[in-house]
Amino acid sequence: MGKLSATSVKAATRPGRHGDGDGFFLVIQASGAKSWVCHVQKNGSRRDLGAVFLRVYENALVRRTEAELIAQSTALAASASIIWPGAIEQPTPSSVRFEEPVTEVDLQSATVLPERPAPVRARMPIDQGAAGVLQRLKPVITQTKAVTLASIQLLDRNAIILNGYGMGGSLIHAPEVAAALRGKATTVFRDNASYRQTYPLEWLSRASVCVSIMPARSV
Repeated sequence: MGKLSATSVKAATRPGRHGDGDGFFLVIQASGAKSWVCHVQKNGSRRDLGAVFLRVYENALVRRTEAELIAQSTALAASASIIWPGAIEQPTPSSVRFEEPVTEVDLQSATVLPERPAPVRARMPIDQGAAGVLQRLKPVITQTKAVTLASIQLLDRNAIILNGYGMGGSLIHAPEVAAALRGKATTVFRDNASYRQTYPLEWLSRASVCVSIMPARSV
């Protein structure tokens, strides 16, 4: 646990370095400007790592997470398309070209949307073909969630939720869902309203404090 609380950081005015523990220091300039540095040891010499470098590093982690979620959703969508009612069997290509997932999110410039809106009442019944696909995919989804800890929901062509929170309701008003139904895979940042701060310095990390990464992909 850090020694400096959010209140003490805001109130601090004395120029110099103020230790927070675990190598973190609040630096106050004579002008009153404040910044954070972290002492790191490399090859026997000590270096200061600024918060800006932490932001660059965490942005890379967020993009890696998005790429992993895209890969998971692509595999599940491909599995669903194979067993979808009326699906036409496609020939297996002799070779497959590797394509690195294209990431969209950026902590510096991306807009953080409000927490995902609550499902609205659906105006039509659940697509039974989609419900049947879900039943066949349940073991795959369960095992994937157990390993990745990601939340996975399947929606029918009318954006009606087939499993999990809000089942039977519609997410047609969520922009990422509407885009996926048009055939455009989309990833958005959404506010993580359930988060509760544990450490004073967590405000440095926009990713861990307030953001959920939500990709949506069509089958």
